[in-house]
Amino acid sequence: MALAGLLTSMSPLTAVVSGPAQGLFDVNQTKDGLRIEFEIEPYPTVPQVYTFSFLVWNASDNKAYAGILNGTIVFNRTNSVDPPIFEKLDGPHLNHLFRTSPALSKAGVWQVQGRFHRVAGFDVWATFYVTIRAP
Repeated sequence: MALAGLLTSMSPLTAVVSGPAQGLFDVNQTKDGLRIEFEIEPYPTVPQVYTFSFLVWNASDNKAYAGILNGTIVFNRTNSVDPPIFEKLDGPHLNHLFRTSPALSKAGVWQVQGRFHRVAGFDVWATFYVTIRAP
C-alpha cells in the first residue's frame, strides 16, 4: 500500500509499467523539448538479460533528434541498499541509443534512468520504473 501511495504521488515525468504482457515494453516521456521513447525487449518480467533502447525525438515536430553526443543508463533498485549500476549506452545511431544488460538481476521495482549528453544544451534525464517479479 505504501508503495502504491508513493508511486501515485510521483511527478508525471515518470512511467510505471508492470504485470505480465507479451512483446515489447514501450513508454514515452517528454522533457526539455525532447520526446524520449524507452523500450525493453523482451518484455520485462523476471530477472534476465534485456535490451534497453532509447529513441530521442524533437517534441515539437516528432523528427529524429540528432543532437545527442552519448548517453548513460542507470539502474537503481528502489528500497535497496545495493549501489546503482551505471552503464554506457551504445550509439547514438542518429537518435537511437541502446544497451544489452543483465542489470535487472533481482526482483523488485527498478528505477531506470537515461542520461543524454547533447551537443547544445544541458544533459537530459528521463526516468522510468520497471517491476521485475521473482522467478
